Amino acid sequence: MPSEKYLVQPVDNVHALIQHSDVRYCNPANEQDANALAGLIQSKGFNAPTVTKIEKCDSAKTLNVLEVWLQSGG
Repeated sequence: MPSEKYLVQPVDNVHALIQHSDVRYCNPANEQDANALAGLIQSKGFNAPTVTKIEKCDSAKTLNVLEVWLQSGG
């Protein structure tokens, strides 16, 4: 996963309890990148995130877009 491939947007705090960390993707072309990012997050000492395909989305508009949801509580 080349570091220049993705732009990182500012954090969006949703003010909700997040039960577990998750890497989400919409476009099937980004599944491998989502898995690689989840592995990187785990390698840095965080709990292993799940990888989830977002089903209701516009895959054409979300090429190279990943969402990272970080656990905020038990």
